[in-house]
Amino acid sequence: MDWSLWEPWYMWIASALGLSVSRDYEASRVLDALIRDRVADVSDLRKVVEGKLVLVVGAGPSIEGNLSKVLDVVDALVAADGASSRLLELRASPDIIVTDLDGDLNDIYESWRRGSHVVVHAHGDNIPALKAYVRKFDDRLIGTTQVKPVGCLHNFGGFTDGDRAVFMCMELGCRAVLMTGMDFSTVVGKYSKPWLKEDVAAWPFKRAKFTIAKRLLSWASRLYGRPMARLIARKGADPIDGVEDLAPEGLEAWVERAKRAG
Repeated sequence: MDWSLWEPWYMWIASALGLSVSRDYEASRVLDALIRDRVADVSDLRKVVEGKLVLVVGAGPSIEGNLSKVLDVVDALVAADGASSRLLELRASPDIIVTDLDGDLNDIYESWRRGSHVVVHAHGDNIPALKAYVRKFDDRLIGTTQVKPVGCLHNFGGFTDGDRAVFMCMELGCRAVLMTGMDFSTVVGKYSKPWLKEDVAAWPFKRAKFTIAKRLLSWASRLYGRPMARLIARKGADPIDGVEDLAPEGLEAWVERAKRAG
């Protein structure tokens, strides 16, 4: 992502959410120091997604009903953080996990052990987690930041794990993105945090992040001009401009169109 394109978005997000820009930069320096001797080349990720129809799996409530419907129709599988736990329950391992380390770390590590690439994100609130867990991954590891990149880190764009995964796939040349578990509703799915035992009402800060994610995905649809769709569990989900919402019965036709795109 060209920093000149992303910087205005980042500064708006930081202002809207009261983020510390200096702490974000501090986290970036910490992550760079932790992984610079073991970091993978970004070309490894490009090989996974370039020219492919990618499924990005979020941890929203619809993940339980929709995920099994789509695993067999995509070329590559990218999980946003806690969604990796649901994939393991289905005996599926993502090709890539995008995480800021607040999902179930045991499940993320198990997926990595089975061959997943792990894309770890640094921000001002997860410095202790970076120091505690990043050294567990000694290969297939990439670092990202939401500020101007330092050292070996990348900024693909995006803010939450889910929309950041979509930006990453677009930046690395995917053909199209299909999303599931990306509800951005008033409910937080139980796979979002390891301590949740059931879906819960979204708290104000989470709702604000959902709003930002939807705006970013709408921008991505214009910026990249490639097919983007979201499999939804029910009618009435908040629409995302530029992103087609699919009922399960419309999935097959969209996949065929997406694979012919470009």
